[in-house]
Amino acid sequence: MNETDGTRLENPARPRNQEDPDFPIVSRLTAALQASGSLKGKTIAWHCHLTLLTELAARAVVAAGAELVLSECNPATTQMEAVENLQKMGQVFLGENSAVQALASKPDILADTGFVLIPTYLSSLPHEACPDIMGASEITTSGISKLRTCSRSFGFPVFNINDGQIKSLIENFHGVGDGLLEALKLHDALAPQTQVAVVGYGKVGAGCAHYLKASGARVAVVEIDPVASLLAHFDGYGLKTLEQALESSRILVTATGKAGLLDREHFLMAADKLLIANVGHLSSEVSPQVLESLCERKVEKSNGLTEYHLKVPKPAGEKPGSRRISLLTGGNPCNVALLTGSDAPTMLHMTTEILTWDYIASHCRPGKEERLPSGITGERSLPPDVETLAARIALDALGYQFYA
Repeated sequence: MNETDGTRLENPARPRNQEDPDFPIVSRLTAALQASGSLKGKTIAWHCHLTLLTELAARAVVAAGAELVLSECNPATTQMEAVENLQKMGQVFLGENSAVQALASKPDILADTGFVLIPTYLSSLPHEACPDIMGASEITTSGISKLRTCSRSFGFPVFNINDGQIKSLIENFHGVGDGLLEALKLHDALAPQTQVAVVGYGKVGAGCAHYLKASGARVAVVEIDPVASLLAHFDGYGLKTLEQALESSRILVTATGKAGLLDREHFLMAADKLLIANVGHLSSEVSPQVLESLCERKVEKSNGLTEYHLKVPKPAGEKPGSRRISLLTGGNPCNVALLTGSDAPTMLHMTTEILTWDYIASHCRPGKEERLPSGITGERSLPPDVETLAARIALDALGYQFYA
């Protein structure tokens, strides 16, 4: 089930449907996949953000001879122009049942975003192993967290792309951080010395804090893990509790991937004119339905920004107060919903994702000497060879041909 309010947004920032000449990675990825030949004839169910960058990456997969079946992971990040173009390459399903519809294609490989496709597949089968799936991949922090608490046994490996170096250190850190900064600048929300709090100091939160600080903002970090908190301190950030951050910040950035991070009491204690921007995978991280329930009036502004006017209870004898809280892109990941930031980190993580499928097709097929042991289950780390190849392809696209 999609973690979204079902709203479809316009994507005003740089709608692209052609390869960026500054980072021509798709042609090189296509050549690598065709040379391998492993994806030819394979069916891949891909639960993902349906954007023009996804369309660009999909071209390489189709050119390699694979059949793509795509399902929508979040309506708020879907670009209908991309959907129309993707429908020329394969099947595309939208809506809450999109994962179920995609699985009807009997795929060989599952490519997940947020751990939706895999549990949907498992729930449709008996409890025992699933021998018809070669393998799967997951690219999000929230998805990996769900994978690790899943009680079902698997008959196939699930490759953790999120914790690989390219996804965590480039896409999560630089890609999301840069995208957040551009999303906030669309609304003129950042001025020098703006008080900003970043909730969560994983790679995504650390990247957001880094880019915000570089822009001149005064950045504090909210983090419950002592080790991550200590790292944030030595990276130069002050530490606050969530309550302190809500009461003193102009902007609150959420980057935990934890559903229900914000709730009723948090909105009622927040500073007037607080802007909330989520970059975690789940819109439920910031509980937009709760904010809606507290709202007496709301104003829709440009580029997916909504200002909520709340009634705030006061002690007996005092008049009720009012408070304005702005929420960006309905709580959906603002960098994806607005397609902000550099394309290169996103295209690089998609390249890594697609090369992982190629690895699955090559190593999990019966008869291959290097196939994965039969019966292997659950999470597996990303093979180093996959990231090495992705890095070589990217460096070649960047003009460093001596790495090719």
